[in-house]
Amino acid sequence: RATSARPATTGDRPGSPPPAQPRPGLPRVQVLVVDDSPTVRRQLTLAFERMGVACDAVPSAVAGLERMSAIRYDLVLVDVVMPEVDGYQLTREIRRRHRGIPVIILTSRSSPFDLARGALAGCASYLVKPVTLRKLEAAVIKVLRKTLAIDDLSGLIRPISLYAPASSRPSEPDRSRGPAGRA
Repeated sequence: RATSARPATTGDRPGSPPPAQPRPGLPRVQVLVVDDSPTVRRQLTLAFERMGVACDAVPSAVAGLERMSAIRYDLVLVDVVMPEVDGYQLTREIRRRHRGIPVIILTSRSSPFDLARGALAGCASYLVKPVTLRKLEAAVIKVLRKTLAIDDLSGLIRPISLYAPASSRPSEPDRSRGPAGRA
């Protein structure tokens, strides 16, 4: 895996939890975020840093595919509405080129038709924005448990929900569904 110098993480700031320390001998989980919104890319990068997960973020499908040809990712999060190539097309292309890498679609589109399109494209999970940190963490853990075949991810991912402020915790029932109605 390629590594790069990263800016200070949330664990480096006063009053924030320390970064997750991976168990010796275990590789660090590597996630790619593909979203045209700089705000969403930054928020997800910060969330993954709090989880102790290495995160790269790019603004387009083309940039995502280029990055994936250089670095092996454990998981990719994709927005649906992007210029040039939409998230459904990108998901299909990732499944074709990088068969074992799961994709979570993260979008504001929530109709049953969109959920079905995500499932047909091959996504492992479908999250509807805005998504709480707890829901993001749960989806990531569920997908990684399945694809990495590891039940205990505690050495790879720090539970972000332990550090999430009460305002980011869901106060009403979860209305999002996974592909074709699955969680």
